[in-house]
Amino acid sequence: MTNGKNEKTLLQKIIFKIKLWLMDFEWSMFGGASHKIFPPSFYYTHTPEEARRIAAETREELMKLLED
Repeated sequence: MTNGKNEKTLLQKIIFKIKLWLMDFEWSMFGGASHKIFPPSFYYTHTPEEARRIAAETREELMKLLED
């Protein structure tokens, strides 16, 4: 049996995931019209430090592919 608090928390998590999906959907429909390399949900689900590190790693990988 679940209590009201757990149900509310679960509902909030589901609503948050839907909002993230909608943001990403709109972003992709407009061709990723942004100066960022990842969809908007990425920046909501990662800390700024994580986002910078992952972006730097991704740029390095892309540069290696371009050089080959």
